[in-house]
Amino acid sequence: MQKIDGSIVFSASDITYFSECQHRTWLDRLNLDVPMEKALDDDQSKLVQAKGYAHEGEFFAKLQTQHTNCVEIDTKLSLKQRIASTKQAIKAGAEVIFQGSLKRGNLIGHSDFLLRLDEKSANGQWLYEVADTKLARSTKAKFILQLCFYSDLLSDITGQLPQHMHVELGSGKRESFRVADYIYYYRQLLERYLAFVASYPEATPPYPSPCNHCSLCPWRERCEAKRIKDDHLSAVANISRQQIVRLEKGGINTLAKLANSAEQTNSTEQTTVAKLPVETLNKLRQQAALQLYERITGEQKVVVLAIPEESVRGF
Repeated sequence: MQKIDGSIVFSASDITYFSECQHRTWLDRLNLDVPMEKALDDDQSKLVQAKGYAHEGEFFAKLQTQHTNCVEIDTKLSLKQRIASTKQAIKAGAEVIFQGSLKRGNLIGHSDFLLRLDEKSANGQWLYEVADTKLARSTKAKFILQLCFYSDLLSDITGQLPQHMHVELGSGKRESFRVADYIYYYRQLLERYLAFVASYPEATPPYPSPCNHCSLCPWRERCEAKRIKDDHLSAVANISRQQIVRLEKGGINTLAKLANSAEQTNSTEQTTVAKLPVETLNKLRQQAALQLYERITGEQKVVVLAIPEESVRGF
């Protein structure tokens, strides 16, 4: 998400971020109005990025040995020039287009590769399919969303939605998918994304609950500080997102509240939480109590759990 010539434009990555964490989307939008400090990439992230570029370059070199008409769009050109150059290459029937740029309204897509098919549309235009290089060993859902984004924009030029889209994995294997199997879900997600962004700043922003995207997010330090300040339940070791939701619905929304509820386990007013088994709740209470004890005293306490009789343990 960025502002270009005063207008906000969205990329394929923005859609995938939204599918993983709506709070990230909210902060991305806020950052356009109030620039905020981002977390720096660590050495591992930089290494992965460098390997990703290398994998991309190696695949292009491979395609150049297989095709005589390969076009690389100069990424140093202005966005307008890159879009025009990509469209010109498609119209001219280039066999491979590397680093192509596509546009529809405020949607901007930068695909790794556009691969020409040996067939044309009804209006005589060469047809293309999108391929992206990824270091992963298997295709992830976010890769497919990105490919749908590019395929959809590509159809504006060719006049026909591509039949397939491809992921060139780090193992050297290609995984292909039918665009029609995913395009309707993608378009529904896009509509929800645009509506969410349009609700800014009147709507209440979602809470920055931890998710699998956190390690890659530039706002991770900001969100972590917020959770620490709020004593969020995510600090409880081994707690799941579903358990957090159920505890919050039961009126327990901090680690301290969960820990203090442990004192009621032997009382007639024992706290219960809907859809959370008593055994599970007691384990979470005990874990929270141990963490709270260390926070207050600076000392660690060890509790040895009882082993049920006749249970099988170890090897």
